[in-house]
Amino acid sequence: HMKGSELKNILILVLCVALGVLITLIVVNQKKEKTKPEENAVNTKNEDNKNNRISDKTDDKTVESENKNKKEPVKPKIETLYEAEVYDAYHVFLDAWNRKDYKVQANMIASDFIYQDDQQTQNRSAYLENKRKRFGDYNWISVDASGEKVTLKGNAGSITYYQHYDSPTYESWGYNTIYFRKTNGKVEIIKEVFRPTERRKK
Repeated sequence: HMKGSELKNILILVLCVALGVLITLIVVNQKKEKTKPEENAVNTKNEDNKNNRISDKTDDKTVESENKNKKEPVKPKIETLYEAEVYDAYHVFLDAWNRKDYKVQANMIASDFIYQDDQQTQNRSAYLENKRKRFGDYNWISVDASGEKVTLKGNAGSITYYQHYDSPTYESWGYNTIYFRKTNGKVEIIKEVFRPTERRKK
């Protein structure tokens, strides 16, 4: 038979072991509980990352659509000068010459215009001043043209023809070339080169 004190010690030991097991279970359980929120937090972070990625894509699309809506800088229009336009301008110029219509011719001459022949080179103002004088001095002017040949390149072109110029005091024959440029839909004369074969004063 056990003594009372021995039985008491055994009971205390059993209680201690049981308490130890209970504490261990509680600690383990608490660790599990602490881990879950962390997992949840990780999951939440993952969700946030996913949402951010979706948001980024959405932002990208928004930026793309905004960029599409923004007006792009207007590029200079690439113009083409056509043969029909050269002939039209050429006929208007010659008709105005025969009619001594200074205004029509002046309106067709570009600001950077140059005239050349075997005797001189003139800029726009000198050329037009000479026109104005001739138109005032002569009762009539006759310009006959033949053998026209057109050359085109992009927004520029030229027409070369055989010209017989006649007036009360002066007459000439030779090859004339008129150079054209198309800018903003307007065809202008940028150069005239006359290569005479004969000149004479009357």
